[in-house]
Amino acid sequence: MNAFLDTTTVKYGNAAFNALFKKGFDNWNTAQPAGGKWTLADGGSTLAAGFGISTFDAQFRSGNTKGGVEINVDFLYAGSDRQDYWWAQGIYANYLPTGRVAPYFYMDTTDLSVCQWTTCSSPPLYPYQYVDGSFYDFPYEGFPDSFFEADAFLTKVDYNTRVLTLYEGIHYGFKLSVPEPNALLLTLIGMTAMAYVSAMRSSASRHRIDS
Repeated sequence: MNAFLDTTTVKYGNAAFNALFKKGFDNWNTAQPAGGKWTLADGGSTLAAGFGISTFDAQFRSGNTKGGVEINVDFLYAGSDRQDYWWAQGIYANYLPTGRVAPYFYMDTTDLSVCQWTTCSSPPLYPYQYVDGSFYDFPYEGFPDSFFEADAFLTKVDYNTRVLTLYEGIHYGFKLSVPEPNALLLTLIGMTAMAYVSAMRSSASRHRIDS
């Protein structure tokens, strides 16, 4: 399993933003009814040191039949408008809570979530918004080839004008893989051979010491 977290933040209009979040947002926005379309706006990069990663942990689940990554982002910004920020998440993946799908881009909204832990926020925001402003997610899915990539953005939302203003975001995800049987067999054979050579060397070493 390969889990990844980019150390460079995603920003409105840059290559990383155009590669994922914008595509997810555009797909979601296209599905909205006439008169209900949204617009993205650039809030700039005014949140220097505004958040920090407190948890990023790749894990196996369900008897090692599934894998994923747990992430928690602390909101460290201390401005007077702190309570006005919300999280929005765009995703590229090959599964949904309902099962496997062809890879596609989408927004993580209440259309996809049960929201049993917190009160659901309204789209296009991420469903789970916490009082302390932190971001938490734990996506996982089954082997052998599930994958998940996401951009989680700090935003401000105006439901009257339907404008989602983006500030900075983080890019993270995971990709599952299982070695092919032949490759796994060769690996085991190689490990056995290495163990045998190591044992031979150890035995020879002991023999020299004893002689």
